Amino acid sequence: MIKALKAQGPIQLPLNTYTGYDAVMLAAYAAEKAGLTDAAAQAKVLEGDLSGVANPKWGLTTRYLFSGTQHIPAADATVVATVTPTALVDGQYTRT
Repeated sequence: MIKALKAQGPIQLPLNTYTGYDAVMLAAYAAEKAGLTDAAAQAKVLEGDLSGVANPKWGLTTRYLFSGTQHIPAADATVVATVTPTALVDGQYTRT
């Protein structure tokens, strides 16, 4: 994702701004697996087990939880940290 963003110019916003990127990649994944025009089959793919999907095109996470009412990324507590904001470089706050 960072490579694709850099190709468009400097990354000037935090990466979580670009969560729509993953949404497009998830939609493409579902369309590829279920067929381009079958929305019900695509929903079934997304509501299934996505834990084994390793799509390098996704930017923020490869862990998503979908149901008829839940459509969120599943944050991994082992890789999420709170940092004191400093300089924003390529959409990520640098460590001091």
